[in-house]
Amino acid sequence: GSPAPATASVAPHPDALAARIASLDARFESQPSPTPEQEAAYRTQRAELKAILADALAKSERPA
Repeated sequence: GSPAPATASVAPHPDALAARIASLDARFESQPSPTPEQEAAYRTQRAELKAILADALAKSERPA
């Protein structure tokens, strides 16, 4: 068969990542009283997105 697409090695666009973080923030902030589990999940997901964003920004600043 054909090789699998290498989606993991392609960093998402920084603007798309920033939009995902903003959306995540808005969803979390719209919850009237999030549980500790919801808050932990939000913080974990946000940290992961920020790490990916930082990596994408670093890659976009240096030549490939």
